[in-house]
Amino acid sequence: MNNLDQYKRIIGKILPEEEKLNLDWIEVRIENTYYERIHYLNGRLREASTSHYQGVGIRVLKDGKIGFSSSSGLDIDDILEAVRYAKSVAEVNPRKTELVRDVYTGIFEGGKYDIHPSQATYDDKMKVIKAFEEGIKDREKALENALFKPSDHKQESISIRYGSYYGEIYIWNTDGTEVLYKPILIGVAASTILKSDGRYGDAYEVYGGSMGFEKLLNLDNVYELGVRTYSKALEKTVADYVEGGVKKVVTGPRMSGVFAHESFGHMSEADHITANASPLRDRIGEELGSEYASIVDDGTPDEGGFYYPVDSEGVKTRRVILLDKGVLKGYLLDRENASILNMELTGNGRAQNYSYPPIVRMRNTFFL
Repeated sequence: MNNLDQYKRIIGKILPEEEKLNLDWIEVRIENTYYERIHYLNGRLREASTSHYQGVGIRVLKDGKIGFSSSSGLDIDDILEAVRYAKSVAEVNPRKTELVRDVYTGIFEGGKYDIHPSQATYDDKMKVIKAFEEGIKDREKALENALFKPSDHKQESISIRYGSYYGEIYIWNTDGTEVLYKPILIGVAASTILKSDGRYGDAYEVYGGSMGFEKLLNLDNVYELGVRTYSKALEKTVADYVEGGVKKVVTGPRMSGVFAHESFGHMSEADHITANASPLRDRIGEELGSEYASIVDDGTPDEGGFYYPVDSEGVKTRRVILLDKGVLKGYLLDRENASILNMELTGNGRAQNYSYPPIVRMRNTFFL
């Protein structure tokens, strides 16, 4: 999949309109992506679907004010109407702003693969789901692996989901930025609920990232994830309840990731900083935590996660050290908030899809 020539033709049609409207700057983000979903619940297929997202997001600067509009599909008349509407939005925007205007170009793959998600067959996807199901039903092995075991139990439900996301996102602006990004994200996840002596235990496991489908075809690995899911649910049916309070705890990687994301990552997003809505405002250089705590946000992790080499503003993503041995070192920035704070871009301008403007959001946020 590479529609670069089509995207360039669209830009060629937009340029005369930009000149006619006397715009200061224009950014065009063309999306052509696919979401695939399979849901297998209690041994029955509940969903098998593919959604196609195709459209254009237009962002303009007019007299120092931003306007945004979007158009579904790639019809040129609709796109030009979106350009005109974005200009109208900018004209009534009461707030003036500036953007950091760097330039970046290139074509970027969203991950390494032998089998692209679009080439995976339905039968192979179901093999992965079935391997997960076999593991999550292996009562004997789950009991063997569980640290705490109930005297008896019943499996109430099993839910397994497969998903993939892939396609193309083309970003162009009048400063000279022109990038084509081909995202890839695939994964399989399962959950189960058990009941023992009136107490319930649940567990969830997921495996995925920006990788080829061949990684999921390691069915022994997927099977073991199923067994682990069952074992964790077993343990919860007999585990003691913990009273609330301030305690010292040992957390696993997943819970530590949740803390990094929810309790610190969002506070580091620069739109919260400039809105005075974060306790981290004006505190760079302060010691905020233990010398053993370092938190990073990275668009291109070496292993696992979502490989995101360029953001939704066409900015190269870079590794950002937010907390270094307890000391606050930086924030996550998009073009607008980097200008307000007079800081370097980090590549954290992200849009949910073409119909949304970019805002500051994390990539992969974790403890070192």
